[in-house]
Amino acid sequence: MDNQFRFYNTLTRKIETVIPHEDGKIKMYTCGPTVYHFAHIGNLRTYIMEDILVRGLSYVGYDVKRVMNITDVGHLSSDADTGEDKMLKGAKREHKTVMEVAKFYADAFFEDCRKLNIKKADVVEPATHCIPEFIHMIEVLLKKGYAYQAGGNVYFDTSRLEDYFVFSSAVEKEQLQVGVRDDVEEDENKRNKNDFVLWFTKSKFEDQALKWDSPWGVGYPGWHIECSCIGIKHLGEYMDIHCGGVDNIFPHHTNEIAQSEAYIGHKWCNYWFHVNHLNTKNGKMSKSKGNAVDPFDALQKHGADAIRWYFYENSAPWLPNRFHDKAVTEGQRKFMGTIWNTYAFFVLYANIDDFDATKYTLEYDKLPVMDKWILSKLNTLVKTVDNNLANYKITETARALEDFVDELSNWYVRRCRERFWAKGMEQDKINAYMTLYTTLVTLCKTAAPMIPFMTESIYRNLVCSIDKTAPISIHLCDFPEVKEEWIDKELEDNMEDVLNAVVIGRACRNSTNIKNRQPIGKLYIKADWKLNEYFTAIIADELNVKEVEYTDDVRAFTSYSFKPQLKTLGPKYGKHLNAIRAALSTLDGNATMDELNTKGSFTINADGEDIVLEKDDVLIEMTQKEGFVASSDKGITVVMDTNLTPELIEEGFVREIVSKIQTMRKDAGFEVMDKITVYVDGNDKLADLMKKNEEQIKSVVLANTIETGKTAGFTKDWD
Repeated sequence: MDNQFRFYNTLTRKIETVIPHEDGKIKMYTCGPTVYHFAHIGNLRTYIMEDILVRGLSYVGYDVKRVMNITDVGHLSSDADTGEDKMLKGAKREHKTVMEVAKFYADAFFEDCRKLNIKKADVVEPATHCIPEFIHMIEVLLKKGYAYQAGGNVYFDTSRLEDYFVFSSAVEKEQLQVGVRDDVEEDENKRNKNDFVLWFTKSKFEDQALKWDSPWGVGYPGWHIECSCIGIKHLGEYMDIHCGGVDNIFPHHTNEIAQSEAYIGHKWCNYWFHVNHLNTKNGKMSKSKGNAVDPFDALQKHGADAIRWYFYENSAPWLPNRFHDKAVTEGQRKFMGTIWNTYAFFVLYANIDDFDATKYTLEYDKLPVMDKWILSKLNTLVKTVDNNLANYKITETARALEDFVDELSNWYVRRCRERFWAKGMEQDKINAYMTLYTTLVTLCKTAAPMIPFMTESIYRNLVCSIDKTAPISIHLCDFPEVKEEWIDKELEDNMEDVLNAVVIGRACRNSTNIKNRQPIGKLYIKADWKLNEYFTAIIADELNVKEVEYTDDVRAFTSYSFKPQLKTLGPKYGKHLNAIRAALSTLDGNATMDELNTKGSFTINADGEDIVLEKDDVLIEMTQKEGFVASSDKGITVVMDTNLTPELIEEGFVREIVSKIQTMRKDAGFEVMDKITVYVDGNDKLADLMKKNEEQIKSVVLANTIETGKTAGFTKDWD
């Protein structure tokens, strides 16, 4: 196949390209649940991450066959053949039979998966259905000399293997061999400390519920053998990918490899995918510690999409993750809430205008710059997500989606709102509708593998409600194709420069406590770029400044001050620090900064000694002259002239008035397009100002008239 898929292989500790045994097909095995209790949210994280793995492999073109076991016998509370039988423990707790407990919790597990939109494995086999296969494998291992009988039980002989600790580094192997498992109860029947049970006939559980006849007596299988037998039964002697939690690596998966390869005589599985622990503030989440989060509670509180998104966005699956409600809620608000609000904005105005996307065509050549920019960003996103998912870069995918959604809502939609308010259905309004519609639908298709329920809801309303020929579900749609011709890298770079300048300009405003509604006379930008009139006008509009000027020198407004960095200078020049501090205070800030940028260092004289200082030796602070404020980041310096003329102050008052009226419109319950009458009383100066700027105010707030000297309707006093 031409398409490649990469992920972190625990066996080799490398990110590798999957090369299956059979071209175009992936044979995958998933360690299933031990069904003695409800799964907690940490257990389900593993299956969520495996779900996106299956979807990614299928997307790049592989035919994936996935097999999963259900452990309903033989799993002791310690993975090392000791402790209490978990199924027996569950049966005692519930006062039911083991099989009744197994069915109840298996059903509950699959219901959790359904709510989280986790695809069910193609084959699901309970361990109790495969006892003949277990017995056959053990007989073969005994015949080959890889197993032995002792004390009535059958054990696997790990000393027969050249390398038993296949997942471990040299240091880890040594640690495991010298006694990491000293806490394990001693079994006198074992020849070697790491040997494990294949079949129990002599069990410490006299009331063991499930037992079967075998050549070695009545008993039951050890836990580790089930995955080997079920995997080989349904996938054959060659498996491509084996999945599970990181706590399965040793001894469970180590034992699986040992017995499977001894049985079949060759390598069994090339790629191992493990999901790390989900932690709480008290460490690893587990039922035995009492800190497990009930998935029913989490689903009811946050919803399936929010939980899925948290696991994708927070950390890679092979790294530990911490689960806490606030982080899930924050991801829900920041990403999913932003998507939904953008969708709601579109639906609100589309309903007002009775807009039907099937009646129009997105004509790219007629689009303004803002539309072309968001479509370029959209196709760059599709390309990025496509590549990331093919390399199982889940966290990177989530963050790319999050960044795009932020720019879509807080930049594109915010700057284009007035286009949706226009009367009639002129071409510019059609362009705005079609661009946002296309973006929302494509975004949902791109994000559907990660947040399946929200994207389905949006798709059904935006697409299926107007196009009866469209697939009935977003999950039946193809992943979006990249329109390379719509990707304009120069346009994206220019808008990125605009965004950077605006962010730095806002920092200038914030430092002076001048409200955004107060116009500023002039702004200076020093950068290694100069934007054209269109982009410059956006900067001016966003920062509410009358004029933007590009300059190569901001010395007239700014300088730099230098102080000693004690961490680096203390050890070298401790006794000279006071003299260094004094010398730095006398420097020409701009000249010194030029020298530092050019040479990488500058020289001062302290206590009669020449001392060469580099950037790491000094703390640098930008200073500004009175009446100006400056800020720098990413190689860009923005200087804002904070001197306000009477005309600027008056314009600021008018903008403040408009803001207050808009707030009153909302509080009074007016619809977006309702016309109003504005009344003002009790302040002659304010009334005069409103009459002077009447046309401007009426246009913005959708007022028919402005009445002075009286009040009526919804009223509010403002300071």
